[in-house]
Amino acid sequence: MKFIAHRGFSRRFAGNSLPAFQAVIDHPCNGRSLIGIELDIHLCKDERIPVMHETTVPGYKGEKVPVAQCTF
Repeated sequence: MKFIAHRGFSRRFAGNSLPAFQAVIDHPCNGRSLIGIELDIHLCKDERIPVMHETTVPGYKGEKVPVAQCTF
């Protein structure tokens, strides 16, 4: 069976983080069955690209602000 890891090894590490990606690559059960890692990216208004699952971030007053309206 082949698989693609969604957000890396996110049960053990923060999803979409370098440790989560490395852990899924290094996991001894993978062998040659890992064929890729799926990650979530967004584009900020300053054209930088954060890797994160959520499409919004908390604003100063608790409101949800779209990542596309934020600077990195």
